[in-house]
Amino acid sequence: MHLVGKSLAFLAVLCLLACSAGKTRVSEVEFTDSLAYVDGNPYSGELWSDDTASYCLMAKDGNIVSLTMYHDNGQVALSMPSADSLLCFDAKGESIPFDSFVARYEALADQVSQLARRLPGWKNEEEQP
Repeated sequence: MHLVGKSLAFLAVLCLLACSAGKTRVSEVEFTDSLAYVDGNPYSGELWSDDTASYCLMAKDGNIVSLTMYHDNGQVALSMPSADSLLCFDAKGESIPFDSFVARYEALADQVSQLARRLPGWKNEEEQP
């Protein structure tokens, strides 16, 4: 029975590693002319944070079209399904106003700002003409 438990634990770890291994990470992407390239081609699909849990960008033909950030518990923290739409959520998954999100989750709000500065083609409000 003890051997079965160890085997199941080992299989669970393998499954977790296999799931994250198939994800394209932002560090694998080259940004040129505000487009995301993987293996020299404009990328379409999900681009995950290097930890494969903090955030996910969606790219289409090399353009970043959406962002989803996650709380430590895996719940969606912030969703930008388009450039003009922003949805914020607490750690329980309840929708909250942006100012409440910033006040309660300052570290996540800072990550969004840092990410926007790192990614070519994404501009902060202050940077736009």
